[in-house]
Amino acid sequence: SFAIGVLLFALLVFSSFVASLTGATTSLRKMTGRYSSQLWLLRKFLRQRDITLDLQIRINRYINVVLTTTEKSVQYSDVHLFSMLSGPLHNELRTELNKPRLMVHP
Repeated sequence: SFAIGVLLFALLVFSSFVASLTGATTSLRKMTGRYSSQLWLLRKFLRQRDITLDLQIRINRYINVVLTTTEKSVQYSDVHLFSMLSGPLHNELRTELNKPRLMVHP
């Protein structure tokens, strides 16, 4: 009976590990797949319109640079909880977010 208990515990731990691994894989697939359909549409559009290969490459490189820089930082629009802030808190947050730009402008 002890062996059965150990076996059931090991099965529970292993299934928990597999579940967490599956969840991590799914979230990784979502992150990489977010823009993949848009990139595919972009390439298809450029090919169908007979855009030169040089311009296609330049456009794709630019889009990839923009995507990698925006993926690294969380955008304000990505945080949906900001809509729950009170008016004064929301204004104070927006002020602090824009402060670096306001300090540069004379």
